[in-house]
Amino acid sequence: MKTALILCESAADLALDALQGRTPLQVARCEHATHLAALGQSGVLEPLREGFEARNEVRIAALLGAAPEAAAGLRRAPLEALGLDADTGGYDAVYRGDLLTVDGGRLASRAPGRRSAKELPPLVAALQEAWDPDKVKFVLAGPWTVLVMAKTGAAGHRPPAGCAPLPMLESGCRLRDFLPAGKRSRLLRDIIARARDTLAGHEVNQVRVDLGENPANFLWLWGGGAPLESGAYGGGRRACLFCRTPLAKGLGRLFGMTVRELRDPWQEGRAAFRVRETVTALRQHDFTLVYVDSPAAFGGYGTPEEKVRALEHFDQRLLGPFFEMLEAQRPYRLLLASEGLVSTETRHPVAAGVPVVLAGHDIAADPVTRWDEGQAAEGLLGTVSAEQLCRLLA
Repeated sequence: MKTALILCESAADLALDALQGRTPLQVARCEHATHLAALGQSGVLEPLREGFEARNEVRIAALLGAAPEAAAGLRRAPLEALGLDADTGGYDAVYRGDLLTVDGGRLASRAPGRRSAKELPPLVAALQEAWDPDKVKFVLAGPWTVLVMAKTGAAGHRPPAGCAPLPMLESGCRLRDFLPAGKRSRLLRDIIARARDTLAGHEVNQVRVDLGENPANFLWLWGGGAPLESGAYGGGRRACLFCRTPLAKGLGRLFGMTVRELRDPWQEGRAAFRVRETVTALRQHDFTLVYVDSPAAFGGYGTPEEKVRALEHFDQRLLGPFFEMLEAQRPYRLLLASEGLVSTETRHPVAAGVPVVLAGHDIAADPVTRWDEGQAAEGLLGTVSAEQLCRLLA
């Protein structure tokens, strides 16, 4: 039997005043998700343990079958390094470094905003000039993002995770309250301090200030952990992953999955899947995961109205075509779930259950007819754990 899981990052939400007390999923016209809900059973995936709500990697790993303690031990930066094929040899820790805009020691912006392709390389080069690359190495990883590989002296021990997770920081917060503490974090604090001095007077930032744009004047190190190896969590089944983000790609490689590139699911006028490649993958693999990242960083969709339109777009351009291709692979089971919940109003993760729908072989329909936060709670699946869902997809 073929099994498939479609995870849509932070599709779930809280009730919003702008939508008359409804969530975007309750407003969106998602005919294919509605069809799945009518065919199968709905439920609520229980929230992550307190403190893990900002960590996508924990939820995804758990849904891929990792034991709770193993999933909880994963960190974003080593997974992103694995997804980017970064050379981590010789280093005992990897950190995600985000360039922020800081004013008077307080967070002004989690992303400095518009950038040209020419701006980030000289900033990264300047950061590297302050360090021996055999000790600390900086690698360009994405918009306003670098990977920082370091020799922390943590060999045989778990390296310090770094600063607080960036998605949890609120605008205006005093950053020194969230910096790593303790002797083992001395190197990280030194990297952050040197980066602050380097970035403050850099020509790129001087030009940005002259143009009235936010400077990238602070480096936030977080999500750190020891480097990982491909296939370390491999379970022996033939599995395939469609995704775009380094984090998801890293998880796929960690679990020994075949990783395929998903086209931009939010781009108008272009299919998210290459039909021939996707059909071949479904035929050749027992399990397929489709991970759909949100249009903006860290589960963001913009305004409530923009999120409604995006969810409708996801339903028409991704869920519908995939379901049609999967139908030709009977028997199958398909699980549709929101990967976490990020409040559109606060733009921060929330520890709450998220709606899931399971349809396919030997799944009797329940009375639920929509994939949303309210109706899912009335489904036959009830409140389920990631481990229970894994068994249903085994």
